[in-house]
Amino acid sequence: MAGAGPQIADWGSYDYLILEIPALLASQYPISIVRQADLAVLTVRSDRAWRAADRMALQTLQRCAAGPVRLLLNGAPEGALEDSFGDIPQKPGAWRWRAKRAAAAAGLAANPTR
Repeated sequence: MAGAGPQIADWGSYDYLILEIPALLASQYPISIVRQADLAVLTVRSDRAWRAADRMALQTLQRCAAGPVRLLLNGAPEGALEDSFGDIPQKPGAWRWRAKRAAAAAGLAANPTR
């Protein structure tokens, strides 16, 4: 099939290969690829409760994966993880950068650097 992308035999020529697959419960995933992966990252919603089927799907993925399986928490409200990890430093907003530039242009502050 022309234009279908690299075949499995060609993958060894890449340093990194990122494969996105649909939700574990919604579809099948390529176990042969998962078995070759150095790392599997599973993105999970923070506002969705886990059911028994979700736990079983994760356990199956962990059994199939050659490398570690890591969870990436998505959709967590700002500040929700501070109880677990302590204060999370906030990146200054764009408004602060613009205000510093305006102050520097007016001669009220030194030239800001990013």
